[in-house]
Amino acid sequence: MILATRIRMKPSYSNASAAYYTLEGQLLELDKVYLTGVTDEGWHKKDIVHDFINSSHEVSVNISPYPKLIAALSRNQEEYVRSSPNDSTHDNLLNLPRG
Repeated sequence: MILATRIRMKPSYSNASAAYYTLEGQLLELDKVYLTGVTDEGWHKKDIVHDFINSSHEVSVNISPYPKLIAALSRNQEEYVRSSPNDSTHDNLLNLPRG
């Protein structure tokens, strides 16, 4: 099983469609995802993970109930990933530890 276990964020003030806010109100954007269960285990840029998912690979978030990652496009056609919806009010991907 391929798992997303950690994330890295980058500050961003220009692309609100794929961005998220911290509790302090700072706008943040997903930058990299740490993948395990792959040959090249480690940090991968969000667009690389997007393409990996689109090439018929399944990646799950390492938080129960282990939702799948979904490849998505922002309004500006920027590739990113998010977790599939479930009972959580927040995207489970964003609940992973920061690395």
